[in-house]
Amino acid sequence: MRKNPKLVSLAVKSGLAATLSAVVCALEDPIPDLTEIGIWAVVTVDLVFESTVGSSLGKGINRTAGTLLAALLALGVNHVTPHLGSLKPLFLAILVFWGSVIPTYYRYRPPFKDTWSYSFLMMSLTFHILILSGYRHEEKFYHPVARLVMIILGFTCVGVVHVFILPAYSGDLLHNLVVSRLKSVAAELNRCRDCCVLEGTCTDSVNEACSSILFCQAEVDKHLSAIKFELPHGKFFHGYPWKAYGQVLSSLQSLALTVMTIESSSLAALEGSSSLRQDVVQEMRDFLHECGRIILMLAASLESFSWEGRPSMTLLESINDLLKEEAVNHMQPYLHPNTAAKLQLPAVSSCSCARQSIMSPTEWISDLKLMDGLLSPRFDIRMGNLRQARDVDSPETFCCPTAACTSAVDYDDYASAALPFLRALLNVLEVLPRLFHLIDAVEVVASRGRFRPAEKKEGAVFLI
Repeated sequence: MRKNPKLVSLAVKSGLAATLSAVVCALEDPIPDLTEIGIWAVVTVDLVFESTVGSSLGKGINRTAGTLLAALLALGVNHVTPHLGSLKPLFLAILVFWGSVIPTYYRYRPPFKDTWSYSFLMMSLTFHILILSGYRHEEKFYHPVARLVMIILGFTCVGVVHVFILPAYSGDLLHNLVVSRLKSVAAELNRCRDCCVLEGTCTDSVNEACSSILFCQAEVDKHLSAIKFELPHGKFFHGYPWKAYGQVLSSLQSLALTVMTIESSSLAALEGSSSLRQDVVQEMRDFLHECGRIILMLAASLESFSWEGRPSMTLLESINDLLKEEAVNHMQPYLHPNTAAKLQLPAVSSCSCARQSIMSPTEWISDLKLMDGLLSPRFDIRMGNLRQARDVDSPETFCCPTAACTSAVDYDDYASAALPFLRALLNVLEVLPRLFHLIDAVEVVASRGRFRPAEKKEGAVFLI
């Protein structure tokens, strides 16, 4: 119990709310059948008590609204059925049928299913109980109204206990969840930098951490649904941009998926050695480190509700341009001649172009998913059939960007080592556009959430 004090406090609050609602049952009987009817207050506490204020209030409002509507309908039915005579059983059967059809239909129909699903369930349940109980004539009005009052009493006990005794808000949980996921992605970028890019080893923690980010959407949707029933509290005012947190999480999930791709492609690339890896491995590590640092800055801004401005991307963009240039230079040997002509790549007639800047990065390389479409059909990467170049064209018609090619065998050895790492490099380049989307989403939260200006610290760099 000491290891999980929040769970203990939640259980104690549930018991306290049930005890408060059960006091009615222990009173003397100034009202007929008060003890029997008071059970509905305790049952309501058991049904609507949830882990947060918003989810409990939302469920309580749903239950009260459904019960109220069902009680009104049942009152009308109980006044009509005594006058039907022999048709009463048939009439009740029809009511039972439609009492299930209509609530069930709207219970699972958008947009009702997101907010009012429980309300329609309670309406169907209460309606069936009230019309089939066979109340006496004098109880047509008393029992439905008494049950509704007891349900409201139980709901009130839950709300009072939840709000005034160690309140747990869905808004706080959602905010902390997004902050923790930001820190987790930053940590995984650094781990991927050290384990995958440099050493070629990686533990399952990268995939586990990123998977937890990818599959937390249900928890976020639950919090967003409950937040609309919560009152303003702390830093969260009425109209706080909670929906923008969904955009932050969406951008974060895209970034986490890219990290997983980097991890898998880097491990495949490091099975062999290549001059490309030797040329850019330090730049890749610096790039991933800087991305992790910026994400930590975003997490700190959300955590402290402060925002000074967009973090400077100058260093990242410089490294990104360098990596793009290396990718373009090393990609040229694998482009089909027709494709190279369409992209206006300069023709290369010699293989002695080591470490030369063949071309500047162009706009087409920004579409990082274009790699598969640019590969020459002579190379079947998935099957590893890289020696077809020998049988189709002379190796002298292609440029080897690292050293002079003396034979097709040398070219094939270079290609076998460089192509996997080239794919890993392109996956690393996918991080920057996703990081821009993440910064934009956090900036929306900061501007609409009225974050205070952050105190400038020595060494912190921001764009003005």
